Amino acid sequence: MNVSEIKEAVLLCREAGITPFIWGKHGLGKSSGVDQLADTMGIGMVDMRCSQLEASDLRGLPDREITTDGTIGRTIYLPPADLPDAKRCSPACTIFRKEGHKGQICIDREKAGETGCQGILFLDELNRSEDDVIQATFQLVYDKAIGTYKLPKGWSVVVAGNYLEGYTVNNFGDAAFLDRFCHLDLTLGGPYMDDWAAYMKSRCGAAADKILQFVGFNDTHLAGKHEADRGFTVQPSPRSWEMVARVWNISQEQGFEKNIVQHVMSGLIGRELALQFERFTTEVIPTEVINDFSKVKEKVKKMLKSRNELIGLVWGVISNAKELGKGQGDEKKMNNVLDFMEVIAKSAERDTAVMLARSLCADETKTLGGAVVSNPHLARMAAKFKAKKGGRSWIQSITERPDLQELMSKVSYGS
Repeated sequence: MNVSEIKEAVLLCREAGITPFIWGKHGLGKSSGVDQLADTMGIGMVDMRCSQLEASDLRGLPDREITTDGTIGRTIYLPPADLPDAKRCSPACTIFRKEGHKGQICIDREKAGETGCQGILFLDELNRSEDDVIQATFQLVYDKAIGTYKLPKGWSVVVAGNYLEGYTVNNFGDAAFLDRFCHLDLTLGGPYMDDWAAYMKSRCGAAADKILQFVGFNDTHLAGKHEADRGFTVQPSPRSWEMVARVWNISQEQGFEKNIVQHVMSGLIGRELALQFERFTTEVIPTEVINDFSKVKEKVKKMLKSRNELIGLVWGVISNAKELGKGQGDEKKMNNVLDFMEVIAKSAERDTAVMLARSLCADETKTLGGAVVSNPHLARMAAKFKAKKGGRSWIQSITERPDLQELMSKVSYGS
């Protein structure tokens, strides 16, 4: 990604409530790019170089709490002045530094009823910080809090680090920690050169022309021959898939460019998996099964030949249909799901139908578990109990279809 793409990706992550980790060779402009983004947005930036910090510079120093009656209370931690504060401007904020006081743009936002002080907390060189500093940032980068301190509304966290390049000072590589970020790479190439050329012309005048011509002969003249190495590969997790969902929703609402969305998703679950996810299509979606199964019945029968695709559809139906069994369900929709279940139960993938039934009934039979699906007598007893409590349940719906109940029982007992 070039600097312009990094800025857009950081903006998407900010909107989705995700912390981006920008990787790249030293001196490529990771911090200046974030600073430019903040300036364009009219917000501040607090730049903290983690390689120069101690844990107390983030966590704060301990103090004694003095209660209103003068007695000594609990131990509290005093947040460092550099961290953003909802009531006072951080002296490290770029807006405060430029103007020497609270910025006019912050004052104008307050008058409009918005949060006045907004910005980006930029944690640079995190992968070169001491282990205790990394531990101190563990909560900050994901929950936007550390101890009792909370990052004010309107502030987000951006992290950056240089590729290893043979230099390490810690045990950076904890999978649980790395999983909290969207990993983005600022790379060299034509698009980067375009951004850098414009930057050099604006900052260096006539001297930029000769430098740009010389560097243009060979990419290695710009940043050497170091290999890009983070020291790990991005892997998916339940947490990262939740972040993918947030990115997807925000991108649909706000119209982010497709390539930016792809980069961000790659930084969450890995490039190969992100590409597979983008290309993934299926002939039947869960809501089609629930709303009118008759229209997709033949397509579902064809899907029975692909177990993985079928299981994916089943879990989608479960997540969308579970609420229907809590007394407020649409009977027509519930019958569509049961028709779907019956088709699967009559196929070679009939164990998947039992999985579907058990999952739908799980909340209704916490103590009985899946036994109600495999035991018709127990199911009828449970259905009567649920009926007394009012509302239609999945247990009742299944017992009202004895042929389907019998199929479930046979599959469960292996006959």
